[in-house]
Parts: sequence; structure tokens; C-alpha cells
Amino acid sequence: MDALRWLEPVAGALVVASILLDIFLTVLYARMGYSIFADRLARYIWKGVCLVTTPLGSRRPLALSFGGPLIVVFIVAFWVAVLILGQALIFHPALGTAVTASNGATPRGFAGAVFAAGSSTVMPGSSTIQPNTSGFRILFLFNAVTGLSILTLTVTYIVEIYNALHDRNTLALKFFLLTRQTGDAAELIAGLGSGGDFSAGYSMIAEAAAEVIALKESHNFYPVLFYFRFRAPYYSVSMMSTIALDAASLIASALDEHRYGWMAESAAVVALREAAFLLIGTLQETFLPRNSIDRHRPDSRRIETWRRRYSNALLRLGKAGLDVSLDHACGVEKYIALRREWDPYIRTLAPAMGFHLEEIDTAAANASAAAPRA
Repeated sequence: MDALRWLEPVAGALVVASILLDIFLTVLYARMGYSIFADRLARYIWKGVCLVTTPLGSRRPLALSFGGPLIVVFIVAFWVAVLILGQALIFHPALGTAVTASNGATPRGFAGAVFAAGSSTVMPGSSTIQPNTSGFRILFLFNAVTGLSILTLTVTYIVEIYNALHDRNTLALKFFLLTRQTGDAAELIAGLGSGGDFSAGYSMIAEAAAEVIALKESHNFYPVLFYFRFRAPYYSVSMMSTIALDAASLIASALDEHRYGWMAESAAVVALREAAFLLIGTLQETFLPRNSIDRHRPDSRRIETWRRRYSNALLRLGKAGLDVSLDHACGVEKYIALRREWDPYIRTLAPAMGFHLEEIDTAAANASAAAPRA
């Protein structure tokens, strides 16, 4: 019995310590992939949401949009519930001795221990359960400080998540509007370099690159951002990254090298390409199953779609007054080589968030739809 009497408090202390460590790693350390429970819990909830919403058909995008907020609520509820459970394990053996009721008989069941733990954490000083020893007085004080700290950290954490989400949505909408609401990176380049002049467009590329870098760090600080999925595809990281990477690929392959060669290796374009690639790569490696990337050589049908997409981009850029590559064969092969590097990540990331590839890569979808049928 003595061993059993000590087993509950030791187990409770371990539970409390593990939850506090998880809160510390999730909220304060704020680096993707380091939490003990929060990341795993978020992943399981998202899988459950995806599974439950599968039969909903056209209403599924709306249902999936509740996944992110639900995950935040469940994580916070999990922290509070398990923290109280751990503290209840510590209090249970002490009920009636070191911890007693100020009025009437002291409840000795586990429900009484849960009440004592919860009241000392959530509403300290208002409970009829009171500590009688120095050790439990310190424990009650610790619970009160812990409860107040968790409340403050949680509120701040949620506010910062939605601030970061606002910034992400703003950036995604910015990319979409720069493509004239088409999702086609060729439209973005044509607008930034209209008439062949990138003097103003280059600064916008540099600004966009800095914002993508900030977005990548936002996901590092608040990994739960990954699960916020909106009905409109243009708010997705997948579409925004596709536009950024496709634009960088077209700048390097479709524009005339003699006039615009400086653009492909400029700091702004390199930063845009590398930041977008790092963003989707990090999200895939952290949140999706290992080896989920299809690293096989793309089939002939997909390559042919990319060829048509490249030809369509050349026509659009030429129409905007930009000098395009005169060596079509060399340009299209360079585009395909660049596209092979990032396309597999988009093809994995988009379906994981409940999007069809045709919604995300509209330029390739249009090229594929225009293909002659056998």
C-alpha cells in the first residue's frame, strides 16, 4: 500500500512535467517538430477531419476549413485536461490528511482530487479544498502560478497564430492578384516587367522574397499554421509556392538571356526561389509521411504538359513586350529541369491539404486541358 501511495504522486509529477515541457517547446521554444504531444495531436486530428469530411463532396472544402481552429482548441484543452489529471494524481493520496475540505467531510475519491487540482489551477483561493501542510501549500501556490502563466501564454499564442495567419493570407492573396487572379506565374512576370522594364518589378520581387522568408519562419514558430486551410485555393501555401517557384523557373528559362540574364541570378529571384522551396520542403518533411515525395522521373504525359505550359508562357511574355528566349529547345529543357526539382513537393503537399492539383497549378492544368486528345 505504501508503494501504491507513492506511485500516484510520482506518476502525476511526471505527467505534469511532460505537459509543461510540451507547452514550453510549443509556445516558448517555438521550433517546428520539437513538441512532445502538440504536433502529434494536431496530425491525428487533421487525419480525422480529412477522413470524416471525405463523404461530404462539394461541402468538404468548407468542413476542412474548420480543421485548423479545431486543432488549436483541442491542443489547449488537452494541455489543461492532462495537467489537471497529473495534479489530481498528486492530490489523491493526500485527501483527508494533507488536503482537506474547509467545510464538511473531505471527498476522498478521484473526482474530489480532480476538483482540488482544477480549482487550485483555474480558480485559486475560491475552493473549499485547502492544504494543511507546507508542502501542499507550496504545491497550491505552484498550481496557481502555473495556471495563470498557461492562461497568459495560451491567449498570446492564439493571438500570434492569427496574426501570422493574417500575414500568410495577405501574402497569398498578393501573389494571386499579381497573376491577374489566374494563378499563372507568366501573368505575374508580364505584369512586373511590362514593356520589358523590370526596374519597378524587381523591387516587388525582392519584397515578395522577404515576405516568403518571413512566412517560412512563421510556420517554424507556429507549426499549427500548416492546418489552417481555407476554401479558396489561392490562400493555400501550395498555390502561393507554385506561383513563386514557377515564376523563378520562367525567369531563368523563358526570358532572353542577353537582356535579362542578370535577373535569374539576382539576389531577389534566388531568395524567392530558395525561400519557397525551403518552405514547401520543410512542411513536407515535418507534417507528411516520410518518403511521400514521388522522386521517380515524371512520365511523358506530365513532361509534355510542362512543354505546352512553357510555350504558353512564352506567348504571354512576348505579348507583354518582353524579349523571350530565342532557343526554344534549350529553354524548355531548362524549364523542365528546374520544374523537376520542386513539382514533386507540390504534388504531395496540395492533396494533403485537400486540394486538387488542377486548383493549385492552374497554368499546367490549362495546358493539359488544351492538349489534343488521341
